[in-house]
Amino acid sequence: MDILLQFDTGEQWAIEVKRSSVPTPRRGFYEAIQDLAPRRALVVYTGTDKYSLNATIEAIPLPLLLREIETRLKSPTQR
Repeated sequence: MDILLQFDTGEQWAIEVKRSSVPTPRRGFYEAIQDLAPRRALVVYTGTDKYSLNATIEAIPLPLLLREIETRLKSPTQR
């Protein structure tokens, strides 16, 4: 795992960053999300579409991740 975001509410997002257009998380990422049980597990990659890698991990382009973080920070539950 490269980044663990923790919001004021305690909610966590686990993030792995890949320079590839085909995001493939490593074993350590799976182990980290199993240990930490974050609300979201995300793999940032160079593509343009957001999609599920499996039942618990999403692939997401960086610009979209940044928009989702911004939206999350502006939500009433974060205030």
